[in-house]
Amino acid sequence: MRAISFSEGADKLITIQYGDSDFKIIEEFWYDFRPDGRGGMVTTAFMPNLVPDTPSNRAVVQEIADNRAAKKAQMDKYDNEMYQIRNKLVKVTGKVV
Repeated sequence: MRAISFSEGADKLITIQYGDSDFKIIEEFWYDFRPDGRGGMVTTAFMPNLVPDTPSNRAVVQEIADNRAAKKAQMDKYDNEMYQIRNKLVKVTGKVV
C-alpha cells in the first residue's frame, strides 16, 4: 500500500518521504517502510509518522511541514533578536590582576 512517512530532521524541519508499506509492525513502535528511489530496500518508520497515502493525508502532512517551517522561522527570528540584544552588553576589556 502507498504510504507517507514524515519526521523532524536535525534542522527542525519536517522531511516527507513517499513509498510503500504493508503496515507490518516491526518491534513495538515501528512499521516496515520502503521509500521510493531506494530499490525496494525495506527500512522502518515510527508508527505515528507513517500514514496511508491519500489526498487528505498528503494535505495534512504538508500542513504539518508548513506549520513547522513557520515555527522555525519565528524561532530563528527570536534567536537573532536575542543575540543582537546580548551583543549590546558591555564586556570586560582589561587585564585581570
